[in-house]
Amino acid sequence: MAKGYENIDEEKKNKTGNDGTNNNNNNNTIMVYNFFHKILIVLSKCCNDPRKYYEEQSNTGKRLIAFLLGFIVVLFLTLSTLGIIALSYMSICENSDSYYLTDSPQSLINLTNVVIFNRTPFGTIKIKSDSSNDKLQVSVKNYGLNGGNREQMTTMKRESQNLFHIQSKSINTATVLGYDSTCENAVQVFTVDPGYEFLGSIELNADESSDIVIDGTNTFNAGSQGISFNELNVNTMYGDVNMSYVDANSIKISSSFDISQTSNIPSYLLKSKANGLMYLKDVTVKDLSISTVTGNVLIENLVVKDGGSVNITTTSGTITLKNVGDGGDSYYISSESGYLIDITLNGRAFQGSYNAQAAEGVVFFSPTSNMHSVGPLCSKTDSWRKLKKLRERVGPLHHHCKQGSLGFAYGEQLLNIYAGKGDINLLAENLDL
Repeated sequence: MAKGYENIDEEKKNKTGNDGTNNNNNNNTIMVYNFFHKILIVLSKCCNDPRKYYEEQSNTGKRLIAFLLGFIVVLFLTLSTLGIIALSYMSICENSDSYYLTDSPQSLINLTNVVIFNRTPFGTIKIKSDSSNDKLQVSVKNYGLNGGNREQMTTMKRESQNLFHIQSKSINTATVLGYDSTCENAVQVFTVDPGYEFLGSIELNADESSDIVIDGTNTFNAGSQGISFNELNVNTMYGDVNMSYVDANSIKISSSFDISQTSNIPSYLLKSKANGLMYLKDVTVKDLSISTVTGNVLIENLVVKDGGSVNITTTSGTITLKNVGDGGDSYYISSESGYLIDITLNGRAFQGSYNAQAAEGVVFFSPTSNMHSVGPLCSKTDSWRKLKKLRERVGPLHHHCKQGSLGFAYGEQLLNIYAGKGDINLLAENLDL
């Protein structure tokens, strides 16, 4: 029967026209014919020997099912193996207790400059207040799976009588399934006596996701408790800064973490929580400067010395300030595209004027029970009480700009706040003395 249909096919082809006007129609006709022709061939096989046909189809289906089942089993075993390897590397660095310990007490006499680098993936720079026998006690733990590398990770040198330089860096870094497989990290600890006043400059640099911690334990009191710095410079990449009970003449903090660039950052360097948090608590300073890209800023209980200033800027991070406004002459807070600036002023301490501008968001202000007087409408041409003029993208109405005075009418403190996209929450609160 199949042969008969093949003859029909040949006959149909012989009847196909050669003129150009009928070629397209003939081609379409042939395509339709071939389609039905194949169906008829299948039907002819089925009708001539149905049992044989269905056995062939059944065997083909069984082979396909067997192949799919085998593929699923292999895939499951492969994924399980990769998962076990990933879990192993997730915990291997945390459970590694191998380290090479380096101790190097440094005389504090004439030591006015200290430069510290931690270039390991998850290292720590820590400065703390504890008994140190009138020296800068330096203790470094080099972690890593390779003992030879651990001994070479940290170098330190007294480059001059007044300059001490220390650096820790990984000798070899490698990843498996996105996780650190060499575990080479350094924990640098620097200890000074309680109440010590460091009269020089200290520079702290943490690369990758290494953190910086400064803990004075208690509020500074010369000779008895806390830590005091003349000039403290802090720089981080993706890590956090945690600073508490610190007294300083000048503090400068910068973070280069940019969440929009995470595709260029190795996944194992990204923490489960947001990278680049700048956290300060119980800090007394004359001049404070903080700059981040997308890192958030959180400050609690800030005291600014007479004549001092505060400058906090971020591109798209959030800024939260709690119990600020005690002392200082001027405060400038700015977030270009962060979703919120949240500030709680110490209503008993702040005496001056404020200007808050939100280009796309709005300003929420509550003076609670503090003395408050509303200022004039914000202006692009006139500055009221030395506050910022109205920015180009900000309208003077509909809660986009508010200004006024808190506390005594002629208080000289100035507070300028700007949010490009987010809202501004400003609250004056009477804290218990």
